[in-house]
Amino acid sequence: MNQINEKEFQEKILKANMAIVDFNAVWCPPCKILTPIMNEVEKNFPNVIFAGLDVDENQMTAAAYGVMSIPTVILFKKGVEVDRFVGAMPKAQVLNWVKQKTGQ
Repeated sequence: MNQINEKEFQEKILKANMAIVDFNAVWCPPCKILTPIMNEVEKNFPNVIFAGLDVDENQMTAAAYGVMSIPTVILFKKGVEVDRFVGAMPKAQVLNWVKQKTGQ
């Protein structure tokens, strides 16, 4: 899962068929738990773009999507938010969420 900036968010995420963005920060303990889980889950979904977005460095995008707590993970389909979850979850839960929401 690559960390992206606001420009890449506009260019890649909003134009992708399906993308999952982990809004996070380097100082956030639950983010440090979730990031490796997201990296593992990503391997199962080659047709979905996974990306991380640091809320401290990309405040405008975080604010635009109403991200108040981190980590917040948002699923986008063709640039539109479809679903989200907040907080760290076990790998099995994240995997099931992605399967259900992407239909893969």
